[in-house]
Amino acid sequence: MIKNKNPYIVSMAIFMLSIGIYSCRKEMPNIPEMKPEAQWAKSYFNDVLLPKAGNQVSYRVANKLSSIKERERKPNQKTPLWTRASLGKTALYEFVEVPLSYNRKIVTLFGPKDMKIDPEIIKASFNRLIIFKDKKGKIDQRIVSFIPDKDYLQRHNGDISHNKIDHLDSDFNGFLVYKTWDDVTVSRLRIINGKAISLKKSSKSSPSLKLNKSASTDRTVSERPGYEGEPGCADWYEFDYEIFCYFLGDDPIPYYCSDPVITFQTWLYTVCPDDPEEVDCEDPVNFTNPECEHEGCNDCDTGTEQEDDGCTTSKTAAATKANAMTAGNTSFANAVSSVLNSSTNNIEAAFRVDDNAGTITASTPIEEAELEASTSTNSNTIAIGHDHPEGGFPQPSPFDFYQAGLLAIQSNGKLATDYTFSPSASYAIVINNTTLMNQFLINYPMSSTLAKDQNGDYTGDFKKGKGTLGNQFQDWGQEAYDVDPRRNGTPTERVAAEIAANEYATTKLMSLAMGGATLLKRDSNGNWKALHYTKQTINGVTSYTVTPCN
Repeated sequence: MIKNKNPYIVSMAIFMLSIGIYSCRKEMPNIPEMKPEAQWAKSYFNDVLLPKAGNQVSYRVANKLSSIKERERKPNQKTPLWTRASLGKTALYEFVEVPLSYNRKIVTLFGPKDMKIDPEIIKASFNRLIIFKDKKGKIDQRIVSFIPDKDYLQRHNGDISHNKIDHLDSDFNGFLVYKTWDDVTVSRLRIINGKAISLKKSSKSSPSLKLNKSASTDRTVSERPGYEGEPGCADWYEFDYEIFCYFLGDDPIPYYCSDPVITFQTWLYTVCPDDPEEVDCEDPVNFTNPECEHEGCNDCDTGTEQEDDGCTTSKTAAATKANAMTAGNTSFANAVSSVLNSSTNNIEAAFRVDDNAGTITASTPIEEAELEASTSTNSNTIAIGHDHPEGGFPQPSPFDFYQAGLLAIQSNGKLATDYTFSPSASYAIVINNTTLMNQFLINYPMSSTLAKDQNGDYTGDFKKGKGTLGNQFQDWGQEAYDVDPRRNGTPTERVAAEIAANEYATTKLMSLAMGGATLLKRDSNGNWKALHYTKQTINGVTSYTVTPCN
């Protein structure tokens, strides 16, 4: 990393150099112009891509979609440099490859969790926009990130910018990462000697996913004795960094870069030294669909696939139960008003609901004591309720779900409802069947699934790690968030996308109880309605929705 102890000198040097460069450029008789053959790609970008997705960078979300606090982040714009566009053609496509300029450079790196950041790799990495068209005129696009290994970078004096998607150096070692224009990662390629030797998408259903043995040895140091009995294996992680970099003229190597700031981190897969070699279907020389699902097939009708937990009779019964408990109940309304007041003051408060010979009353909320409200229940208690402080997710937490299940089982199904209130939305967990809920707790034990703090108390969230329910939960939400168009909007819209993604993940979590639990949401009229999720894929486009049952 190039640094100067006096930032004023750096700023003035850049300013004076830019004046000199600008002055020289004014004397140049020929200013570079975009190649006319690239006009179709620029027209597609301006007419189709830009109006739909804009040019604002969308940040990936980690830590259970906790990037709500990132709403204050200043927008980062990406802009194609059309005057530097190049043309290419393969057996399947003609394409235009365009360098991308960012307000703040975005770099993706891979390696062990404790990997040291190499500033030279960050400086040399770059992104290009590829707009490609098949023989029938169908146009699509990808952002491709070129990320070198250290050994290859040193052999080329820190500059890899001469590489193109259809012409990599024969000794190129590193990675290519494919994303859509709205920054959804669709593919990662390991490149050795200019060839893609392994493409394995981060399959959420295969926690034992491994990378090819030809990965650089300096990135495969085992973090533990082995994985599934295989010595020498190591966990690999994916990191996103954001960096301020300054460039002089068209020089592809930054003059100066600030310290990188991490914006995303997740476990990706496991590297083992003895994995068999694979030939990947997406060699850059034969640039094809980066998802590699329909090789050589540009017209394939992938049909429709749908996953839906449906609106069952047990869900309808759960909504009826909650409405009967709360409709027109003054004491319940007063308790809700009280906890919502606590919520706006960033305090979590809780209350219980008792049924005394047919008279349903809510207790006075206790601040900062959700657990106390549950332990202060009696033989007449049929529900508990609490708030989530403003600024967090309004949905019930994983701990709320487990707690609701345990209370229902301990009370033989009498205390079977847990209400959650926030200024933005209100939810309820209803345990429909204690036998099914108990089986869920056997399959996903609380002690090994939920996270604890240093004092041994549950934090409310899942434990993280490959193959865990916590990772599944995060993946569900991430998938829904990645395709939500609001993620490219205003800070308020991005927060709305995060909340909707968490709602999808929470609804899907409840479905693991196989009908033993239902998530309800209160509508604008004060009625509780059961939720069901839908994951639908039509012609390769997947959507994730949560809708109320009528």
